[in-house]
Amino acid sequence: MSFFNKNISRKIANQKLETKLLLSTIGIDLLFLFFFLVAAFSIITSRYHKLLYQSMQSSASLVSYEFTNRLEDLVTMTNIVRSDSTVQSTLDEIYQPQEDYAVHYYSDIYSALQKHYLEYRQPYLKMAAISCPRFITYTNENIACRPDADLTKELIALAEAGEGSPVWVTSHAEDHGIFLVREIKKIKNLRLDNLGTLIINVNLGDLVTEMSKISNEYKDSYWIIYEKDQLLFSSPELDTEEVQKINDKIKSYAVVTLNGRKYFAIRGTMDINEWNYLHLISYDEVAKSQQMTAFLYVLMLSCGFLCSILMVHVIVRKITRHFDLLLYRMQQFGEDSTVLAPVPYDYTDRTDEIGILHRQFTHMAERIQTLVVENYRQQLLTKDAQLKSLESQMNPHFLYNTLDAINWRAKAIGEPEISQIADSLGHFLRMTLNKKERFTLKQELDIIHYYMTIQQLRFDNRLNFTESIPDACLDAQVPKLSIQPLLENAVHYALEQITDECIINLTCVYSQGLMQIYVKNSGSEFPDDLLENLRTHKIREQGLGIALLNIEERIQLMFGQQYGLHFYNENDFAVVKMEIPYVKDDYRG
Repeated sequence: MSFFNKNISRKIANQKLETKLLLSTIGIDLLFLFFFLVAAFSIITSRYHKLLYQSMQSSASLVSYEFTNRLEDLVTMTNIVRSDSTVQSTLDEIYQPQEDYAVHYYSDIYSALQKHYLEYRQPYLKMAAISCPRFITYTNENIACRPDADLTKELIALAEAGEGSPVWVTSHAEDHGIFLVREIKKIKNLRLDNLGTLIINVNLGDLVTEMSKISNEYKDSYWIIYEKDQLLFSSPELDTEEVQKINDKIKSYAVVTLNGRKYFAIRGTMDINEWNYLHLISYDEVAKSQQMTAFLYVLMLSCGFLCSILMVHVIVRKITRHFDLLLYRMQQFGEDSTVLAPVPYDYTDRTDEIGILHRQFTHMAERIQTLVVENYRQQLLTKDAQLKSLESQMNPHFLYNTLDAINWRAKAIGEPEISQIADSLGHFLRMTLNKKERFTLKQELDIIHYYMTIQQLRFDNRLNFTESIPDACLDAQVPKLSIQPLLENAVHYALEQITDECIINLTCVYSQGLMQIYVKNSGSEFPDDLLENLRTHKIREQGLGIALLNIEERIQLMFGQQYGLHFYNENDFAVVKMEIPYVKDDYRG
């Protein structure tokens, strides 16, 4: 895949400027066209969906309101039936102690129930019944419409749990519809004894059909009703299994697919328990209309796009022919720098970029060799100045004599630490001011030992310095004063900033001609991309910062650009890694 991408990139890069401009223009136009079409279609569709949602919401709210009112009417009906004097007195008499009950009890209950049932008679009201311990009275003589014995017991138990409040039973909605059940309490003397159970059965499908007649704004309109996550009802035209899956997908409105057809669905809630509904209308015709509109829109934009490409081609060709001519002159100059190819066009008075390029080309061709030579010489001078920058900072002659005098005087008065400092500093100065451009690793270590002796005496027990250098590496070449400044950096940013003990480790790892010299210290850490930030002046170059850049540049000048310094943090240690090749010292400088 990577090879394939590289081949394509190479082929594009090798195309003529005219081809690149045309391809870029076509690509940008196509990208703009695509995003413009997507954005426009998305905005139009979103706006249409919002308007459709608002329209459907108004219609569905009216239906939902009436739906709720019809169910509330049934609750009102239960209140009237429960308080009916005939129902109260007859059920109360049934509960009185007696050997048998009169046959007219059943007839009285049936007549009272039937009277109220007929007053509230609606197509969706399937059946009403009153249950007492001696019998159950039904308004519907059709046995198929009555709940079986187990279901009846369940409904009576749920009514008793409601303690006289209306209880909507929806657990059997799919097979039997929904039930409204209530206990009939004894009103006389406010005894509130349980006299029986009132059961009302409602066909949700018939109720939804009846309510849908209130608003016939949409031809193909469908309803789905849930209680929480339980499906209570869905229009017969919809697949029940697919309906179960879309409940959680619709927050307020969405386009859904059911039975292979698209529907626009909105969600709403009812003021009954935790019921909510989905109102769906067919979306197929709308989708077809949108697709036709999108097709015509794309067709018109495509025609405009082709015309614009043709115009761009003409304009680009008029511009690129001048670049072709300039390229021809450059190629001729590359073959023979003494001759400039003639041009069939006068660029003398042309002030645009093309005229400036052609005029400047002649001037640059005459000066190019001079500029290359001058630039090369300047780079050599810069590198030489960097190599000698550390050697030109002090005059050593009077320092040697002064330090020797301090050393002998300290010995005379019994001050060995002062004597050791003066002696180490004297050796340190003699080696650092050596005129040799390169040291062996052993010579660099000698400088380090003198420097660390001074620092250990200065900081007493707070400085813990260790080293581990293979003997095989001691004769390797290193740039002079390349490791000691790294230790000085560790002392400055660790010991001088904290009061705790500082651990400094100097190690060298040699493998397959490569030496990796590590300086690790506790008590400080390096910022990310230190060298890059020093080069770009994001971190101010002061003191040791300049020294670090100097070391990096001297390593690369001596060994090559692939070698140098790396700064990072590891296990609470600030780490400097110097990578240089193993080159045995046979240099005489």
